[in-house]
Amino acid sequence: MDRRVSRIVGLSCVLALGAAQGCSMMPFQKRKPPEVFGTLPPAKARELVRDDRERLGGIDSPLHQSKTYLGVDTSGEGGVAAAFHVMFAAPYRAFRFLAKGETPLKAVAAMEDASSPDNRRQGILKIMQNRFARREPYTKRYAQIATEPGTNPAVRAAALRALNYSRSRFDTDAFSSALDDADPAVRLEAAKALANVPDDKAVTKLVQHLQNEDNKDVRIASADALRSFKTAEVARALIGVLNERDFGVAWQARESLRLMTGHDFRYDDGAWIAYLASAKNPFM
Repeated sequence: MDRRVSRIVGLSCVLALGAAQGCSMMPFQKRKPPEVFGTLPPAKARELVRDDRERLGGIDSPLHQSKTYLGVDTSGEGGVAAAFHVMFAAPYRAFRFLAKGETPLKAVAAMEDASSPDNRRQGILKIMQNRFARREPYTKRYAQIATEPGTNPAVRAAALRALNYSRSRFDTDAFSSALDDADPAVRLEAAKALANVPDDKAVTKLVQHLQNEDNKDVRIASADALRSFKTAEVARALIGVLNERDFGVAWQARESLRLMTGHDFRYDDGAWIAYLASAKNPFM
C-alpha cells in the first residue's frame, strides 16, 4: 500500500513539474521555434526567393517540365504519390475521352459558343489545361476575349485566368485595364494575373486597389502582386495596411514585405518604417 502511495506521489510531482515548466507530456509534440523579428535567416530568405521564382515560372517552367511524366505534372509530390498519379492519369483521360467525349476540339467549340456564356467559360477553363493551348495563337485569343466589349464578365474573368495560367505576356495591358472593371470577379483575376506576370505600368493601380478597393479578395491579390516591385513607395503602401482590421490584407502585405526585403518585423509598422529609413539597400 505504501508503495502505491509513493508511486502516486511521485507521478504527481512529475506532472506538477512539467506543468510548471510549460512542458508537454507528449514526447512527439515539438515546440515551435521562436518567430523571427528582424533579419530572416539566410536559408529562409533563399527559400522565399526560390519559391517565388518557381511560382513566376508557372506550370510550363523547366522545373515543372522536368517533373512531368506521360503528360502528368508531379511537381511537389513524393515518389509513391507521383507513381500513383501517373498510373491513374491515363485511364482517367481515356474515360473522359471515350465516355464523356471531352476533347480539346470540343472545348474550343464551347469557348466560341456565343449563345452560352457558361459554355464559353467552361470551354476556356478546359482548353487551357492543355500545354499547346498555353501558347499562341490561343493566348492571343484569350486576350481578345478578355477585352471584348459586351462580353459576359464571367467569360472575361476566365480568359484572364487562362492568360495568367499560361504566364502569357502577349497583352499585359489587358490585366491593367481589367483592374478597373465594374465586375469584382474580373478585377480579382486581373490582380491575380499581375501577381504572376508583373507589369511596371500597373503599379499605381495596384496601390490604389490595395488602399481603396471595396472587395477584400482584390485587395489581397493586389498586396500579393506588389511584392515584385521593390521600391520605397510600394513598401510604404504595404506597411500602411499592416494594421488593417481585415487580417487577410495585413497578412499578405507582411508576406510581400518579407520577400521584398529579407526581413520580418511582423505587424510593427513603426519598425518597418525605421528599417526603410535606415537601411542603405532595404531590398533583396
